[in-house]
Amino acid sequence: MTKRKSQPTSVGEIISRVLHKRGWTRTVAHRTVFSAWGRVAPETIAARSKPLSFRSGKLLVAVSSAPLLEELRCFRSGEFLNLLNGELSRDPDGKNVVVSEIEFRRN
Repeated sequence: MTKRKSQPTSVGEIISRVLHKRGWTRTVAHRTVFSAWGRVAPETIAARSKPLSFRSGKLLVAVSSAPLLEELRCFRSGEFLNLLNGELSRDPDGKNVVVSEIEFRRN
């Protein structure tokens, strides 16, 4: 039997993976939008949703149930878009950040 040698992993690569996994590589805009979501989403929705990413003005939010997904996607996305942008305009770190779209997905 031949033993397979695994390729060594560099310390830099390991550190990069850990930083990315914990979200420490996110930009200020990213963190500001996530924080604003926590402030504008009612507790019942915040407990069952989680912002996943923010790129090019698009916020991706995962939700825990199909009924909540449909409610947010069909009836409340515009409401949350306005609430988020209003909250960001009052935040010193979010003055130049605009959410142009929210996409809701099932967890």
